[in-house]
Amino acid sequence: MPYSKKVFIIEEGSRLTKQAQNALLKILENPPDYGVIIIAVQKAEDILLTVLSSLTRYNLRLPTAKEITQFLEEKYPEKRAIAPFCGKFCEGKPFEAEELLKKDGDFDFRKRILIFFSKLATTDKTITFDFANYLIDKKDDFLVFVSY
Repeated sequence: MPYSKKVFIIEEGSRLTKQAQNALLKILENPPDYGVIIIAVQKAEDILLTVLSSLTRYNLRLPTAKEITQFLEEKYPEKRAIAPFCGKFCEGKPFEAEELLKKDGDFDFRKRILIFFSKLATTDKTITFDFANYLIDKKDDFLVFVSY
């Protein structure tokens, strides 16, 4: 017979009222064999001590852009050149970064936009005009870039 459990996730445990936490405590004191309850909070202080004592605590954090970039470079060495862009663009969201990396989009276009904005403060006005002409030529692609 297969082993299976139901997982109940309370994503914003900080929003639980004291009454709701006390009701949840009754379930936590006698949890069902078939289920796992996960309560996500940003600060442990947001949960009553009586509830905390019934839980196992795991400290999780979002991966940095550098960690995501390293993961992408190792998994997709053929796309190493665009991994830093994807890692930074989707900082904290490794699955979105991987999806962006796997898309067949025009990354040269995205790089040109980023280069333009980094050079926008320079006194050379030709950069602005060159980029405006480039956007006019690629106006259909621009909507794809904005939608990410």
